[in-house]
Amino acid sequence: MNHITYHADEVIFRQGESASTMYKIQSGSVGIWLDYGGKGETKLAELEPGQFFGEMGLIDDAPRSATAVSQQDNTVLDAIPQEECLGFFQKNPELLFCGMQQMKARLRRISRDYAEACRAANDVLEAKRTGQEKSHSLEHRLSKLLANFELIESQPSSDTGKSADRQDAAPVVPKDLPAETDVLSEEAFYALLQKDPEKILLILKQTSSRIREMNNAYFAARSVLARNEAAETKGEEISDDLSRQLEQFSRSASEKPRYGTAGGSSFEKYIQSDLAWTEGRRELVRVSLFERRKVRLLAPSTMHVNPDDEFAQPSIGPCDHIIDEYIDTIRELNYQSGHIFEEPILVNKMACGEYLILNGHHRWAAAMKAGLSKVRASLANP
Repeated sequence: MNHITYHADEVIFRQGESASTMYKIQSGSVGIWLDYGGKGETKLAELEPGQFFGEMGLIDDAPRSATAVSQQDNTVLDAIPQEECLGFFQKNPELLFCGMQQMKARLRRISRDYAEACRAANDVLEAKRTGQEKSHSLEHRLSKLLANFELIESQPSSDTGKSADRQDAAPVVPKDLPAETDVLSEEAFYALLQKDPEKILLILKQTSSRIREMNNAYFAARSVLARNEAAETKGEEISDDLSRQLEQFSRSASEKPRYGTAGGSSFEKYIQSDLAWTEGRRELVRVSLFERRKVRLLAPSTMHVNPDDEFAQPSIGPCDHIIDEYIDTIRELNYQSGHIFEEPILVNKMACGEYLILNGHHRWAAAMKAGLSKVRASLANP
C-alpha cells in the first residue's frame, strides 16, 4: 500500500483506463466525474475521508467507468494494488463491509436519478399529447436534471466508458430498475463472509455491473431530454427517432415496479406473509396512560404491517424512494440501533404480544432491511 498526495484538480485516473488500483481517502476529497473535461461533463459523486473508490474495475475487470479528480490540495490517498486487495480485506473485513455499503448506496442513488429522468420524459410526452405548456414544476425538474449538461452527439459506451456515436442508436434502457436493495447487517455480513466468501464477491460483482448499467442509462436519458429541449427552444419538430426514444424512457417510468415486486423479492414476500399472519390477530390490549407516554425500544420483527394502511394497499404500496432515504440515514448514523429516528414508530399492542403499526411503516421497512435490532416506538392503545 502506498500513500499518495494529490493537488487540487489533479486527475487520479481517467474514464476508459484499465483498472489496477483501488483507493481509500485519508484526507481531502475526491470527485467522480462522467465525461470529465468534455461537453457532457457530469459529477456523479463527491467522496470524503474514509471512503473507497476505484474498486469497481478491480471487481469486474472492466475499464474505469468514470474519472476521479482530487478536489483539494494535499488530498492523501492509500493506493492499494489489485494483488494486495484480497489480503488487505482479509485483514480488514470491516472495510470490505463499508465498501459494500458504499456501492449499494451508489446504486440506489443513480437508480433514483435515472427513475426521475424517466418520469420527466413521461411528463414531457404527456404535455405534448395534451397540447399543454410544461408546468413550472416540470420546468424546474428539467432544469435540475440538465444542469451543466451540454448537448453532444455522443455518450459513453456501455462497454468501455469511451465516447461512441449514439445519435441514432436505441437508448440504453435497463430491463427494470434494481429491485434488490436489501442491506446486509454487519452481523449477517460477517456470517456470510465466514460461510461463503464467494457469495460476497458475487454480490460485489453484480452490484458493480448494475452501477455501470444505470450510469449509462441515466446519461442516455438526460441526452434524450436535452435533445428534446434543444428542439423545442429552436421551435423545431422532434424527429421520429427522438420521439421513439422519449417513449421508451417514458414506458420505463410507467412500468417501474413498486418496491420489492420486481422478481418477487424476499421482502415483498415477507410483507404478504406478515399480512396473512396478522389477519385474525388484531385484538388489542388496554394499556395505562404511563405506558402510552413511554417511548420504548422494540425489535422491528415484533411489529406488523397494518392491513388498513396505504402501505399494504396493492394500488399504492410502499415507496422505495422513501425507504432508501431512511436506509441512507441509518448508514450515516452507523447503525446506532434504537436511536435512528427521532419520531417513534406509533404502534398498537395486540393481545398476542406483538405490535400493529399505525404510523411509520417506511421507517419500519428501512429498519428491517438494514437489520436493526431495535427501534424507538410508542403505544397508542386506548
